[in-house]
Amino acid sequence: MLDINLGTICSEVGIGNSALLITREKGQKVYIELVKHIQVSDPANCPIRIIFPENQLMDVSFADEVVIRLQEGLNKDAFGEGQGIILYGLGDDSIENLTAAVKLQKLKIAFMVIKQTGQWDCIGQLEQNLRETLDLLFKQGQLTAPDLARQLGLAVNTASTRLKRLYDMHLIRRDFEITENGLQYIYMFWPLEESKHD
Repeated sequence: MLDINLGTICSEVGIGNSALLITREKGQKVYIELVKHIQVSDPANCPIRIIFPENQLMDVSFADEVVIRLQEGLNKDAFGEGQGIILYGLGDDSIENLTAAVKLQKLKIAFMVIKQTGQWDCIGQLEQNLRETLDLLFKQGQLTAPDLARQLGLAVNTASTRLKRLYDMHLIRRDFEITENGLQYIYMFWPLEESKHD
């Protein structure tokens, strides 16, 4: 896991109060520096954990310039394949503002979040059936499409589509194995280090 401290990045770009994550202009500066950190680290096939300052307040403009822009880049594999982001330590107000930014733009993206309480959640736009699949994957650690199909009474194609959509949204990771039936993907939850779910 690649840890990036947003407070440190704020200091590097001259933002004095790193807990006050506001304005589009500041967000643009932070995004540029954040991308530099990611590119230097080359975190292929691992999550990027963005650590937010304690008691922060992130407004909609900053969320749009940093978090949404980063997730959109990941969705286009701009930083390499198989990566995801985990937003660590977001406060309730910042979560509300990020959710509002997603809704205002009618985006179909979601984010893995570890709240200040240590509990994980997925925020943004995520269909209920995908949320159900994500919850099951968290409980079990890993799933294949046939596993999911058996447990939820789905067709294997439907189960495969659900898992692939979560993977394409960079909310989960995957590996593969060669079985007697051919190639089979194994989907796994990102490691969250002792996180609990709401």
